[in-house]
Amino acid sequence: MNYSILFFELTLALDTKAFRKQLDRAYKTAENMDCRMYPVGFDHVDESFLSDGIGIRYYDNKHKKIRFVIYPGLVIGDDISELWKPNSDNISRLREGLASFISGYFNSDYELNDFKLTRVDYAVDINVGSRERISDYMKLLKGIRRVKLFSPIKDPKYDASSFFGLRGRTNGVEFRAYSLKHDKQILRIEVRLTTKGVIRAYCDESDTAKQIKVMAKNGKHIMMDTVRYIIPRGDHYKLKRARELVMANVNDKTLRNKMIRILELVARKKSSLWSAQKAVGRDFNETMYALEAISLSPITLGKRYKGKRIDSLCNYMED
Repeated sequence: MNYSILFFELTLALDTKAFRKQLDRAYKTAENMDCRMYPVGFDHVDESFLSDGIGIRYYDNKHKKIRFVIYPGLVIGDDISELWKPNSDNISRLREGLASFISGYFNSDYELNDFKLTRVDYAVDINVGSRERISDYMKLLKGIRRVKLFSPIKDPKYDASSFFGLRGRTNGVEFRAYSLKHDKQILRIEVRLTTKGVIRAYCDESDTAKQIKVMAKNGKHIMMDTVRYIIPRGDHYKLKRARELVMANVNDKTLRNKMIRILELVARKKSSLWSAQKAVGRDFNETMYALEAISLSPITLGKRYKGKRIDSLCNYMED
């Protein structure tokens, strides 16, 4: 499974004089290259290097900064029809390419380590076999509704049936799942780290070039940290069968009752996992671990579903 970086952001903070100098230089360069650079409100967008995988925006606010949006596959000349593969060779090529570009763009006034890594967007593509199975998984994901510390989000690019997203209210993390329009067998999962704080939580390097390497190499661990928090591990059954599995595999009567209560809250009451957590209280985590121990998800199949069982989505991702 290829845990890739879709794109990441590098941000350079400047004082007003240095910012104006570089902004003027960028407009002249774009004009000489016959490329697009234009104002957007108080900001300025430089599209001169989009085909090379680098978008540039000048933020002309109280705090002056220049932000690069980096698409790794384009930077190193990969086939962009597939996700970039963050192996050691590709990571080295990416860092060397970025260092060379930054030196040239700024006439050697700045280098890669003058920038701060301010955002990383990860993705993994899961081949679930068919359009119908994608639809099944989207319905199951929507059955989660919301979890503690996260709230639902929408994306206007997707209709409600083909997109599920949650945004952390304070932690700078986003989770997204959607079907790829050009491939009816692929479900894409994204995890977005949108603040410097959450990036630092996964990487204690201060050197930006080293940060890029660490964040690229640890994509699976970083993604799964969020995926496991949001998607309960365990296979999906209809409510009746799920209750039978609990009764057959759990001897502790009190624990059995709590497990069945969560199943019924989510299935019958249409509760979110967050609402179920509040209802069960401090024993929620223990109960979820017990469900996981017998490979049973609290998100059950609808009565009209023709099959008896669907594998956990985490099974694909943990291979």
